Amino acid sequence: LEQLGESIPRAFSKHDANMMVEATSKMLIDLSEESLLGMKEMGRKAQSLLKFYSSISVAALLFKPQIVPFFSCRSVQLTMKHGICKYSLIGFVQYAAIGCGHDTVSVIQKASRIGKLAMAVLKRFDSSTDIVSSLFFVYYAFVGTYSESVQTCADNLYRGKL
Repeated sequence: LEQLGESIPRAFSKHDANMMVEATSKMLIDLSEESLLGMKEMGRKAQSLLKFYSSISVAALLFKPQIVPFFSCRSVQLTMKHGICKYSLIGFVQYAAIGCGHDTVSVIQKASRIGKLAMAVLKRFDSSTDIVSSLFFVYYAFVGTYSESVQTCADNLYRGKL
């Protein structure tokens, strides 16, 4: 990671998470489907980094959940800086899931918007099969429940499992 200019903090407090989520949310204020579709393709090194963050966030959720916001926010920040790739979508949906865990309606609405945008952009990547399961699980289990019908969530959770 250090060779790629990245490092994972040993300690990541609730305050650190709030600060990083706030900084990331400012980057996403004007984000639209058109702007996501118009982004350049991310380079291979950055894609490898996002793939790593996507994978390690699953393990972190089980063993060190307080650091999960670091991985999702960092994925979104790298996407906004270097361009988009299929792993960016997982970062956006994970970021949205964090927002949907908030207790303020306006935060949940903003998070749901980001999650929906990520799902809409999936078509750019020809529904890459290696990310569909993860993407559908996170979106329809944690984000879509705030903006989609129960039946849509249930059907797509099943679809993501296949």
